[in-house]
Amino acid sequence: MHTLEIGNRSFVISRAQKEDVPQLVALLADDVLGRDRESLDLESYERAFARIDRDENQLLIAVRDEKDSLVATMQLTLIPSLSRGGATRLQIEAVRVAGSTRGAAWARHCSSGPISGDGSTVRSSRS
Repeated sequence: MHTLEIGNRSFVISRAQKEDVPQLVALLADDVLGRDRESLDLESYERAFARIDRDENQLLIAVRDEKDSLVATMQLTLIPSLSRGGATRLQIEAVRVAGSTRGAAWARHCSSGPISGDGSTVRSSRS
């Protein structure tokens, strides 16, 4: 877990857990595209979560606020590449921020890269 302080707000960033799936799906559905695209059938999301969680190149992040409410998520994927001398690339997708948290500058902090408390890149270690 990592803590991010933004102004007078505090957010805890951690690896998403299976128990988070309903709240994660609610975040995915809480936007213009998601309203029509996402489903209420959690079974398919639970299967997808299990595949993501087993893959060491995947990190599904859950962000909680001071009230322990899940207020944001993103999925990070490490992708091996032949270009740039076999570099590994990081893809960031499915970024969602709850309406109650939008405007808290959270997205701006995350767009500069997932950073741990000591300034190093957050690794996908399991906890």
